[in-house]
Amino acid sequence: MKRKLMLVTLIALVLCTGLGAKVSCTAPATEWRLTVKSTEGGSVTTPGEGMFWYGDGEVVVLAAVPEPGYQFVKWTGKVYAISSPWMPVTKITMDLDYTLIANFAPLP
Repeated sequence: MKRKLMLVTLIALVLCTGLGAKVSCTAPATEWRLTVKSTEGGSVTTPGEGMFWYGDGEVVVLAAVPEPGYQFVKWTGKVYAISSPWMPVTKITMDLDYTLIANFAPLP
């Protein structure tokens, strides 16, 4: 019986490794991607515009600055994680990948 068990184990090992099957163990993501953009009429100065990586639970300050003749309107995207989507300076806690857009409009 012991020989049969060893033979079955050996065959399983050969099949898994010989046929290209991969066995892996992955840990949960510890870094999240923040993509930041803006509309015409302003820019995001903190952290900047583009793609950034942050650790899980890290708090990131967002700062949007309008150009002359424009005003900040709101943040759009996955705004449920932002402390205040209506404020040009706010914070987000990184617990997922987020894409945020700072929206500007001409002054009336």
